[in-house]
Amino acid sequence: MSEFEKLELPQVEGLQVKLSGANALSLAGVLSTPDPRQTVGAFFEALHKAALADGVSSVEVNVRELTFVNSSAIRLFVDWASRITSTPENQRYQVHFLTNRQITWQRTSFNVLRSLAPEAVQITSE
Repeated sequence: MSEFEKLELPQVEGLQVKLSGANALSLAGVLSTPDPRQTVGAFFEALHKAALADGVSSVEVNVRELTFVNSSAIRLFVDWASRITSTPENQRYQVHFLTNRQITWQRTSFNVLRSLAPEAVQITSE
């Protein structure tokens, strides 16, 4: 079993988190808690460490059904991309977000995230 598959999922009201396989994650619902760093932020940090330990080349994150996040939650995605770009180049992986172009926050936020960390972030919109 990979380190990724051993991760403990965060329990946040309104948010559904699922892992599939050795490098895929899906987030659905809403993430509007005032300070999600303790739950989702800690999970993203653990996920980053697991991805490095497993030596994956990419992590797929399906957010197509994540309908709303507040600004504190958007910051968690920025922090994750920053962790990747701070990793030595020979250990880096890419995070590939599957987004829904009909959801405004996704369209605007993930394009900005890609521009901040183009070597770490890929986006596919449907």
